[in-house]
Amino acid sequence: MQVMVVPAAPEHFEKVLTLLGQLWPGRELVREAIFKVYVDNLTSEVQKYYVACTGDEVVGFITLHIITNLWAQGCLLHIEELVVSEACRSQGIGRKLIDQAFTLGKERGCRSVEVTSAFHRGKAHHFYEACGFEKKAYHFIHE
Repeated sequence: MQVMVVPAAPEHFEKVLTLLGQLWPGRELVREAIFKVYVDNLTSEVQKYYVACTGDEVVGFITLHIITNLWAQGCLLHIEELVVSEACRSQGIGRKLIDQAFTLGKERGCRSVEVTSAFHRGKAHHFYEACGFEKKAYHFIHE
């Protein structure tokens, strides 16, 4: 299967929304709210979206956020969302998306690439470790 990773575009949105439903099963997805964030970030200098495509089919999606902060003593790249279609997992697509993150991080002078993953996502944890990530911290949220 030939997979291309390309910058996301407005025409990818409906397929991306379907993938987000697979990433967050059971979560209410408000199409209009997600669409606004998606379209606004397509032109951002610090937020980057990429899709993995096989022909016209979108089979993967990654969002990357370039953050400048004191901890990094410069900038770091944070993976905010990463999802591969359930039907296409374990075929190297996630790795291609991670490679895109590493490439962008190098291009933008980021000191590290980081990702947060929920406790219950054991398979994702193994995937990230296989890609060279190390467990370094807990992530706390207050809503």
